[in-house]
Amino acid sequence: MRATQVHMEHTSDADLVAGCISGDQLAWEELVNRYSRLIYSIAFKSGLNADDAADVVQNVFVTVLRRLESLRERDRFSSWLITTARRESWHYKSGKKEQILDEDADIVDETESIEDSMIAWEEAYLTRRAIGRLGERCQRLLTAIFLTEDRPSYQEIGEDLGIAVGSIGPIRARCLKQLRTHITDVGLESSH
Repeated sequence: MRATQVHMEHTSDADLVAGCISGDQLAWEELVNRYSRLIYSIAFKSGLNADDAADVVQNVFVTVLRRLESLRERDRFSSWLITTARRESWHYKSGKKEQILDEDADIVDETESIEDSMIAWEEAYLTRRAIGRLGERCQRLLTAIFLTEDRPSYQEIGEDLGIAVGSIGPIRARCLKQLRTHITDVGLESSH
Protein backbone atom coordinates (compact mmCIF):
# COMPACT_ATOMS: atom_id res chain seq x y z
CA MET A 1 0.00 0.00 0.00
CA ARG A 2 1.33 3.40 -0.94
CA ALA A 3 2.17 5.88 1.83
CA THR A 4 -0.39 8.35 0.49
CA GLN A 5 -3.10 5.66 0.66
CA VAL A 6 -2.21 4.90 4.28
CA HIS A 7 -2.45 8.63 5.03
CA MET A 8 -5.87 8.77 3.33
CA GLU A 9 -7.22 6.01 5.60
CA HIS A 10 -6.93 8.41 8.52
CA THR A 11 -8.52 11.34 6.69
CA SER A 12 -12.00 12.47 7.76
CA ASP A 13 -14.91 12.16 5.39
CA ALA A 14 -15.25 15.95 5.25
CA ASP A 15 -11.62 16.30 4.16
CA LEU A 16 -12.03 13.53 1.59
CA VAL A 17 -15.12 15.25 0.18
CA ALA A 18 -13.18 18.52 -0.06
CA GLY A 19 -10.35 16.64 -1.79
CA CYS A 20 -12.77 15.07 -4.27
CA ILE A 21 -14.26 18.45 -5.10
CA SER A 22 -10.78 19.82 -5.77
CA GLY A 23 -10.04 16.88 -8.09
CA ASP A 24 -7.90 14.69 -5.81
CA GLN A 25 -8.12 11.16 -7.29
CA LEU A 26 -6.74 9.52 -4.12
CA ALA A 27 -9.49 11.12 -2.04
CA TRP A 28 -12.10 9.73 -4.45
CA GLU A 29 -10.51 6.26 -4.34
CA GLU A 30 -10.53 6.33 -0.54
CA LEU A 31 -14.23 7.28 -0.41
CA VAL A 32 -15.06 4.47 -2.82
CA ASN A 33 -12.95 1.95 -0.87
CA ARG A 34 -14.33 3.13 2.45
CA TYR A 35 -18.01 2.89 1.52
CA SER A 36 -18.49 0.36 -1.32
CA ARG A 37 -19.11 -2.57 1.02
CA LEU A 38 -21.54 -0.55 3.11
CA ILE A 39 -23.61 0.45 0.07
CA TYR A 40 -23.52 -3.12 -1.23
CA SER A 41 -24.76 -4.47 2.12
CA ILE A 42 -27.63 -1.97 2.19
CA ALA A 43 -28.70 -2.98 -1.31
CA PHE A 44 -28.31 -6.69 -0.61
CA LYS A 45 -30.23 -6.51 2.67
CA SER A 46 -33.03 -4.66 0.89
CA GLY A 47 -33.65 -7.84 -1.10
CA LEU A 48 -31.60 -7.30 -4.25
CA ASN A 49 -29.44 -10.09 -5.63
CA ALA A 50 -25.65 -9.76 -5.84
CA ASP A 51 -25.58 -8.36 -9.40
CA ASP A 52 -28.30 -5.81 -8.69
CA ALA A 53 -26.59 -4.78 -5.44
CA ALA A 54 -23.38 -4.19 -7.41
CA ASP A 55 -25.35 -2.02 -9.85
CA VAL A 56 -26.71 -0.01 -6.93
CA VAL A 57 -23.15 0.60 -5.69
CA GLN A 58 -22.22 2.02 -9.09
CA ASN A 59 -25.39 4.13 -9.26
CA VAL A 60 -24.83 5.54 -5.79
CA PHE A 61 -21.29 6.61 -6.61
CA VAL A 62 -22.51 8.26 -9.82
CA THR A 63 -24.99 10.18 -7.65
CA VAL A 64 -22.23 11.04 -5.18
CA LEU A 65 -20.05 12.35 -7.98
CA ARG A 66 -22.86 14.53 -9.31
CA ARG A 67 -23.97 15.94 -5.96
CA LEU A 68 -20.76 16.17 -3.98
CA GLU A 69 -20.30 19.89 -4.49
CA SER A 70 -23.81 20.66 -3.24
CA LEU A 71 -23.39 18.60 -0.05
CA ARG A 72 -23.88 21.06 2.82
CA GLU A 73 -22.88 19.04 5.86
CA ARG A 74 -19.70 17.34 4.72
CA ASP A 75 -19.03 15.93 8.18
CA ARG A 76 -22.29 13.96 7.84
CA PHE A 77 -21.29 12.38 4.53
CA SER A 78 -21.80 8.81 5.74
CA SER A 79 -25.37 9.53 6.88
CA TRP A 80 -26.18 11.15 3.53
CA LEU A 81 -24.60 8.22 1.72
CA ILE A 82 -26.65 5.67 3.70
CA THR A 83 -29.85 7.53 2.83
CA THR A 84 -28.80 7.73 -0.83
CA ALA A 85 -28.03 4.00 -0.88
CA ARG A 86 -31.40 3.14 0.67
CA ARG A 87 -33.26 5.30 -1.84
CA GLU A 88 -31.32 3.90 -4.79
CA SER A 89 -31.98 0.35 -3.57
CA TRP A 90 -35.68 1.10 -3.26
CA HIS A 91 -35.78 2.69 -6.74
CA TYR A 92 -33.87 -0.22 -8.23
CA LYS A 93 -36.22 -2.70 -6.57
CA SER A 94 -39.28 -0.75 -7.72
CA GLY A 95 -38.03 -0.88 -11.30
CA LYS A 96 -37.74 -4.65 -11.06
CA LYS A 97 -41.30 -5.20 -9.74
CA GLU A 98 -42.62 -6.21 -13.13
CA GLN A 99 -40.42 -9.31 -12.96
CA ILE A 100 -42.21 -12.41 -11.73
CA LEU A 101 -41.17 -13.46 -8.26
CA ASP A 102 -40.33 -17.08 -7.55
CA GLU A 103 -42.61 -18.44 -4.82
CA ASP A 104 -39.64 -20.16 -3.21
CA ALA A 105 -37.51 -16.99 -3.16
CA ASP A 106 -35.91 -16.09 0.14
CA ILE A 107 -37.79 -13.45 2.04
CA VAL A 108 -35.65 -10.66 3.44
CA ASP A 109 -35.88 -10.39 7.22
CA GLU A 110 -37.17 -6.88 7.85
CA THR A 111 -36.96 -7.21 11.65
CA GLU A 112 -33.32 -6.11 11.72
CA SER A 113 -33.24 -2.41 11.06
CA ILE A 114 -30.91 -1.37 8.26
CA GLU A 115 -30.09 1.70 10.31
CA ASP A 116 -29.03 -0.47 13.27
CA SER A 117 -26.85 -2.53 10.93
CA MET A 118 -25.26 0.59 9.50
CA ILE A 119 -24.60 2.03 12.93
CA ALA A 120 -22.91 -1.23 13.94
CA TRP A 121 -20.89 -1.23 10.70
CA GLU A 122 -19.79 2.37 11.20
CA GLU A 123 -18.83 1.72 14.83
CA ALA A 124 -16.76 -1.31 13.79
CA TYR A 125 -15.13 0.70 11.00
CA LEU A 126 -14.27 3.61 13.33
CA THR A 127 -12.96 1.22 15.98
CA ARG A 128 -10.64 -0.40 13.42
CA ARG A 129 -9.46 3.08 12.38
CA ALA A 130 -8.73 3.89 16.03
CA ILE A 131 -6.84 0.61 16.46
CA GLY A 132 -4.84 1.50 13.34
CA ARG A 133 -3.57 4.60 15.14
CA LEU A 134 -2.00 2.54 17.92
CA GLY A 135 1.57 1.34 17.89
CA GLU A 136 2.25 -2.03 16.32
CA ARG A 137 2.52 -3.92 19.61
CA CYS A 138 -0.83 -2.57 20.85
CA GLN A 139 -2.46 -3.32 17.52
CA ARG A 140 -1.22 -6.89 17.56
CA LEU A 141 -2.09 -7.41 21.24
CA LEU A 142 -5.64 -6.04 21.04
CA THR A 143 -6.31 -7.84 17.77
CA ALA A 144 -5.14 -11.15 19.26
CA ILE A 145 -7.20 -10.69 22.44
CA PHE A 146 -10.40 -9.23 21.03
CA LEU A 147 -10.63 -9.56 17.25
CA THR A 148 -9.38 -12.98 16.22
CA GLU A 149 -11.84 -15.83 15.81
CA ASP A 150 -9.54 -18.42 17.34
CA ARG A 151 -8.39 -16.52 20.39
CA PRO A 152 -4.87 -17.53 21.28
CA SER A 153 -3.85 -18.21 24.88
CA TYR A 154 -1.87 -15.60 26.80
CA GLN A 155 1.09 -17.97 26.49
CA GLU A 156 0.80 -17.89 22.68
CA ILE A 157 0.32 -14.12 22.66
CA GLY A 158 3.37 -13.66 24.88
CA GLU A 159 5.50 -15.83 22.60
CA ASP A 160 4.23 -14.06 19.48
CA LEU A 161 4.89 -10.58 20.87
CA GLY A 162 8.03 -11.49 22.82
CA ILE A 163 6.64 -10.41 26.19
CA ALA A 164 6.12 -12.18 29.49
CA VAL A 165 2.63 -13.55 30.15
CA GLY A 166 2.47 -11.49 33.36
CA SER A 167 3.03 -8.31 31.35
CA ILE A 168 0.09 -8.85 29.01
CA GLY A 169 -2.55 -7.53 31.45
CA PRO A 170 -0.78 -4.23 32.23
CA ILE A 171 0.17 -3.69 28.57
CA ARG A 172 -3.42 -4.44 27.54
CA ALA A 173 -4.67 -1.83 30.04
CA ARG A 174 -2.30 0.82 28.63
CA CYS A 175 -3.28 -0.07 25.06
CA LEU A 176 -7.00 0.20 25.90
CA LYS A 177 -6.40 3.58 27.52
CA GLN A 178 -4.69 4.78 24.32
CA LEU A 179 -7.49 3.26 22.24
CA ARG A 180 -10.13 5.24 24.16
CA THR A 181 -8.33 8.45 23.17
CA HIS A 182 -8.15 7.41 19.52
CA ILE A 183 -11.80 6.31 19.54
CA THR A 184 -12.75 9.83 20.57
CA ASP A 185 -10.42 11.27 17.91
CA VAL A 186 -12.10 9.30 15.07
CA GLY A 187 -15.55 10.44 16.17
CA LEU A 188 -16.82 7.41 18.06
CA GLU A 189 -17.98 8.02 21.60
CA SER A 190 -16.37 5.78 24.18
CA SER A 191 -18.73 3.91 26.50
CA HIS A 192 -16.39 4.56 29.44
